[in-house]
Amino acid sequence: MPGTERIHPDPQPAHLQATVYADGLQGKAPAFPYAYKSWEKLAHAALPKTSWGYVHGSAGEGATDDANKAAFSRYGLVPRRLVRVEMPDLKTRLFGETFDYPIALAPSARRALDIPPRQRARRRARRRRARHHLHHVHRRLHLHRGRRIRLRDRTGVEIGLSDPVFCAQWAADHGGKQPGEPGQLAASSPAWARTVFPGASHAWEDLAFLREHWKGPIVLKGIQTVADARRAVEAGMDGIVVSNHGGRQVDGSVPSLDCLAPIVKAVGGKLEVLFDSGVRSGADVCKALALGAKVRFLLPSSLFPFFLFSAF
Repeated sequence: MPGTERIHPDPQPAHLQATVYADGLQGKAPAFPYAYKSWEKLAHAALPKTSWGYVHGSAGEGATDDANKAAFSRYGLVPRRLVRVEMPDLKTRLFGETFDYPIALAPSARRALDIPPRQRARRRARRRRARHHLHHVHRRLHLHRGRRIRLRDRTGVEIGLSDPVFCAQWAADHGGKQPGEPGQLAASSPAWARTVFPGASHAWEDLAFLREHWKGPIVLKGIQTVADARRAVEAGMDGIVVSNHGGRQVDGSVPSLDCLAPIVKAVGGKLEVLFDSGVRSGADVCKALALGAKVRFLLPSSLFPFFLFSAF
């Protein structure tokens, strides 16, 4: 399947399942466990403490994260029997591009930092010969105080110390040195944090400025009410992400899954509705899609397999 990145050379999940079953009859266990509840423990053992704290952390007491996961348990899949089904086409069309699966990696500021440096070369080499099924599907945009705008006009995500605008400004102010170079991190990291979190919030009026300066699709993340979803439509947004950021920002927030269906009903025909927060398994992905999400994003706490595969 061109454009599909998977670890296994055969893109058919059913064939992979048959291979795992056949190997099991011979006493061969998969190199990577399929019991997803074990991934968190393995990641805890494999990741540096600072990376684990970032990936696993939640706001406050973690109530929102718990609520996100509990929301999925309130829904059950109801199977229909003796329905003839061939291997379904899971391709998804989004913003003019076609993706093989309705699953994507959410932007994460520190994904690269979760891999020890000496293991990154192995990861890059492995990526050249292996394939993963997850994709970055949207651009990342930052609007800062003074309405400076940072855009990445390509599929993928570059932020923080890899942000080209920030890097260029840092080099101009520091004799050509890059913010990620040895000796620069102690100053560049808090400088980036002050840029992203200047102590001033944004408002709906700022979206007009973004629309004026960015002709590509704009996806507004963090929507949890029908009222805000409708405002996003009025502001000319191309999509929204129904999300509470995986419980990483506000403790005690309503679970995102409970917000999804009403929002899809209200605005689903007017813009693309994407989703994240709380997904831990393929069954959870199915539930989010069944409730109307076009694409399901995986947040840092859902990416333990990615970190583990990259670290080994």
